[in-house]
Amino acid sequence: MGLQRTLGASSLHLTELIREQYIGEIRSVRMHVSMESFGPTRSASLEWTLSASNFSHVLSIYGGHFMDMLFHAVGKPRMLSAIVATQFPALTLASTGKVYPNETPDAVMIMGQLVDSALFQIHLEGGKQNLAGLQIEITGTQGDLKIFNERAFVTKRHDVIEAAQGDKGAWASLLLPPSTGLIPPSNLDVSVQDLAQLYAAFESDRHTGEKTARTFADAVELHRLIDAINESSVSGRSVSVV
Repeated sequence: MGLQRTLGASSLHLTELIREQYIGEIRSVRMHVSMESFGPTRSASLEWTLSASNFSHVLSIYGGHFMDMLFHAVGKPRMLSAIVATQFPALTLASTGKVYPNETPDAVMIMGQLVDSALFQIHLEGGKQNLAGLQIEITGTQGDLKIFNERAFVTKRHDVIEAAQGDKGAWASLLLPPSTGLIPPSNLDVSVQDLAQLYAAFESDRHTGEKTARTFADAVELHRLIDAINESSVSGRSVSVV
């Protein structure tokens, strides 16, 4: 399974912090993922995303990777309400100037509740002209976490994790511990390093019998989550996920 975002060093660190209850029990989670791509103009390299049958859009690609990472860290969703929208009705292929009707979503809003009763909100949007990237805020009973990056994918920078503990605690940037590095130090793009970490996890699991890497069952569960998001948007009702 190519869900490498969950095996990235910063994602592994976030999961460790949550499981160690660094900020106590989670009360709420908010994630915003946006990107310049998937706007009204598509480059030649993204021509294959024009058809909805290829399942390649904001919800399936960015949403899939980041929801897998987020829910692996904070816990699974129990129920949700969603709006899946196509805000750019027409797409222009930059290489030819030809215009196509947009068959895929480019904006998604989701809100709901995790199985442990914490609330969550997710906003996905393509064609973001300014302030694109990743922003996550997690509120706990004993502090808060912020995770951010100026780019959601294709970046030289690991996600920054900042924490504030206690009442009005000072914000501090948390260093990635050595345990989150599954590969030797590298200057490669962090998105490439995430993929290398996934392959390292596959190799390790093959020898140890552990299940560090994401599995086919994880992928099926993610597809069911995406189905639930679309179902909620079409029906206008909250949908149970588990």
